[in-house]
Amino acid sequence: MMKTMIKIIDKIVTDNLECMLRGVAQVSSCRSSSAGGASLLLSTGTCEPSENWAFVPFRSISKNDVENALSFFDMANVPFIWPVLLGADKHYGRALTDAGLFMRGELLAMRADNISLDAPLDIAFRSVKTESDAVLWAHTTWRAFSDSSDSLPDAPDSFVALSRGLLTNDSFEMNIAYREGEPIGAFMVVSGKSELGVYYFATHPKKRRCGVGLAMMNECSRIAAGRVIVLQSTPSGAPFYTSVGFKTLFAIPLHSREESVF
Repeated sequence: MMKTMIKIIDKIVTDNLECMLRGVAQVSSCRSSSAGGASLLLSTGTCEPSENWAFVPFRSISKNDVENALSFFDMANVPFIWPVLLGADKHYGRALTDAGLFMRGELLAMRADNISLDAPLDIAFRSVKTESDAVLWAHTTWRAFSDSSDSLPDAPDSFVALSRGLLTNDSFEMNIAYREGEPIGAFMVVSGKSELGVYYFATHPKKRRCGVGLAMMNECSRIAAGRVIVLQSTPSGAPFYTSVGFKTLFAIPLHSREESVF
């Protein structure tokens, strides 16, 4: 019984990720290919590997599967990641490696229930409803993921177009965190049947370690309204999520032609 419950929860995480990717694929500024209905090749046009995905949820893959994906991303002219999902056999990763797609990192699938944190009360949230807010969300998110607090880049046009395109999808909700009228963080949630997926969760580099992330996670919990919260974290982000009540379920190896995927 316990093993069955764990498998159901594991599937919920993967299902929400697929829901997010297929929603993004519907945005007109993106390019996608769905061979046979199950796999999804997705290019957002952004030159960051983690923004472009080969989502192929099969137990095994063929040389033809890999060649089709490589051809797609060569045509799109973007770097990409290929996650090896739970249930893949030992030959799956080997087929990617043989094609020059080496394991370059991993995401940690995590979940939490009923989060309630002691967070600052002076942080307000605004759900993105207009195109101007979508543009602000894109720039706030992109800057929040910057490694430098001195030079914060604007989001590329492709990411701005993506945020605008997501406005029409009711399963997606983009949020901006404010303190004294200044945008200091952002996140996006994707609603599933029994879960809420959290994506693009980040705070401004100069506003970290002052409770912004705690307040943002409380807001995610409010939106979840009792549903389980799921996400995929980088290893560097996992300590924060663990500290607020998330548990790691499994790791998702990421293969790519790039040296670094984050």
